[in-house]
Amino acid sequence: WMLNNAWPIMFWNQFDYYMNPNGTTYGARKGNEPVHIMYNVYQKSVHVINSTFTEYQGAVAVMSIYDIDGNQISTPLEKTVNIVPDGASEAVDYATSGDNRLSPRTIGLVKNSSGDYEPYQVNYFGYITDAHGVIDLWNYDDIMASLVKPASDVYFMRLELKDVSGKVLSLNSYAVPMRNDIAGASHAWNRSGTYQVGDLTQLNQLPEVDLEISKVSSKRVDNKNVLTYRISNSTDKIAYAVELKAYTGSDHKTLVAPVFYDDNLFTLFPGESRDIEISYNRSDLAGDAFVTVNCYNNVIKGSDSRAATNIYRNVPVGGSNNIARGKPVTGGTNPANVTTIVEGGLTNADNGKTFIDSDMNTYATLTAEEGAFVVDLESVQSFDRIMLRWNRTNNLRGRPDHIKIEVSEDNKVFTDVANYDNSRMGSIMTNIILPVQTKGRYVRITPTGLMGVSPAVGMTERQSAGGVFGQSASGIQQSDASTAFTLSAIEIYSFSN
Repeated sequence: WMLNNAWPIMFWNQFDYYMNPNGTTYGARKGNEPVHIMYNVYQKSVHVINSTFTEYQGAVAVMSIYDIDGNQISTPLEKTVNIVPDGASEAVDYATSGDNRLSPRTIGLVKNSSGDYEPYQVNYFGYITDAHGVIDLWNYDDIMASLVKPASDVYFMRLELKDVSGKVLSLNSYAVPMRNDIAGASHAWNRSGTYQVGDLTQLNQLPEVDLEISKVSSKRVDNKNVLTYRISNSTDKIAYAVELKAYTGSDHKTLVAPVFYDDNLFTLFPGESRDIEISYNRSDLAGDAFVTVNCYNNVIKGSDSRAATNIYRNVPVGGSNNIARGKPVTGGTNPANVTTIVEGGLTNADNGKTFIDSDMNTYATLTAEEGAFVVDLESVQSFDRIMLRWNRTNNLRGRPDHIKIEVSEDNKVFTDVANYDNSRMGSIMTNIILPVQTKGRYVRITPTGLMGVSPAVGMTERQSAGGVFGQSASGIQQSDASTAFTLSAIEIYSFSN
């Protein structure tokens, strides 16, 4: 039921109501390819997953790392491996007695050589001592040792796996934030809690790239048209989330649907080309489709700016560059919480070989009458960027329309440094890049403009089996007007270059 939509909605699908594929289509396909080279974001290691019963002797894996500007910043790692088939050892019995001992269980019937049906049994419980099909390539230390230049706040990893003849078995890439997601303990049927979310903001500064597109072939296969297009990136920059679209006409108004791309929303590294096959039913379009190409860079139209400057460089595991972390805050209710990192967050950050700058499980509230939060940095410091997160468990409606930032050295005389329009954010995060670096000991944050009533949308007032209204319906209940701002994190940074 998460494959496609029976009506137009914007989530939980691989094909929308109009049968157009989206990002989850290609992500699911990539992650489930029979032989897959992958980066483990949590352990920060690279592996090969073989889900087939075929052995690949003499396969060659290569890993390279690039910074946000498209420069290769690592010595490529290369390894020849023998990829064993997927499989596991025979289950053996638990050492203790009881209901969980290894024993045969009937799960159905199977026809024997005489044509009669007899019970089909498999061994239940027990445990396996060995599993196959997962090859460890490089660990965190290997990857860090390959770097010849410091990584940017967002960097790119390119992974390639070829068989002994040079045929590509798997090609994969990642935009990796130095500041990572840190999983929390809370979860529900439709969400998983986090202590911290990753920061991919630097992707918004990717420069525009001039991609080249050319038709390689066009053929008819049974009742389908099959086109092959070559996409080339002849620039020295990275093209992120390259997307092809097939249209029915030269006016580029109507998409061909359904349509299958053998890959899409992929990354093209400097000087790289990819051939992409596109197929669709001739009954939907008898002739060749009109194919266009674009990428994330050209949508956001990024450019060099202060926002592209790094803030997470050289942060050790367990450390932080957030100069507001753990600093006292006044104003509102429980305001000191918004700079605190709880023990669970620190532990999970250490286990994930990363750092934690803020904790989304800490909260403060502020009514309009209470005015502002004031952070005491405990000394006069210079800074360039302020990040605020406006959320509380099951409440994403505590964000303001406008935010004023002021600084002071004595907590008496304050100077305006930013007046930020937050009304179009549409998310819990406010990211403020100051026009110039400022300095001060006290930072005053004044939110204004509470959210009004949110009207009901779609089918509402339907109760699910779990007793939750709206959960089983395609609709959103009405929300009352917000009465207070809810803040879960204050982060303040100085640019590192």
